[in-house]
Amino acid sequence: MKKIGLTGNIASGKSEVERILKGLGYPVICADEIVRGLYEDNEVKNVVLNRFGTIDKGELAKLIFTYADARKELEGVLHPKVIKKIVEFFEQYKGENLAFASVPLIYEAGLEGFFDAVVLVTVDDETRKKRLMARDNITPELAEAKMNSQMSQEEKVKHADFVIENNDTLKALEEQVSKLSGFLNNL
Repeated sequence: MKKIGLTGNIASGKSEVERILKGLGYPVICADEIVRGLYEDNEVKNVVLNRFGTIDKGELAKLIFTYADARKELEGVLHPKVIKKIVEFFEQYKGENLAFASVPLIYEAGLEGFFDAVVLVTVDDETRKKRLMARDNITPELAEAKMNSQMSQEEKVKHADFVIENNDTLKALEEQVSKLSGFLNNL
């Protein structure tokens, strides 16, 4: 089985690519969904509450996107648990030809070596900012802080094995993902 990492900066369209991949029949796990589940875990809730004084996701977002040390500390709590779930996922689907793990911070967390290939989803920054403000109902300043907390798309392109540009229609995105999956199956 080939383990494929799917990444992209915030509001780049990773979720849409995940949906397309699932529609094509591929197993896909999403780190963001794992994290949402972890916030329901009492052990994680207690650690986060003790370290940050809140478990409110909005308040945590303001903290971690304002203070890099807070972000690193929260990642230190969550990342090992997320990685464990991804390892279990790949073990569960080891009989498949391809399985995908969608991890927004593959490069920031130094996880690229864990995958046989990394696919990066990109979109222009202005579109990302608009999507992020609408999706999260946030100010332009907080949207920029969130965007700036990640490695730049330009830097990620240098490291990615494959790039999907999400600046066009949904149909164009679907075509790119379909072509990519065919190529990956032949690796």
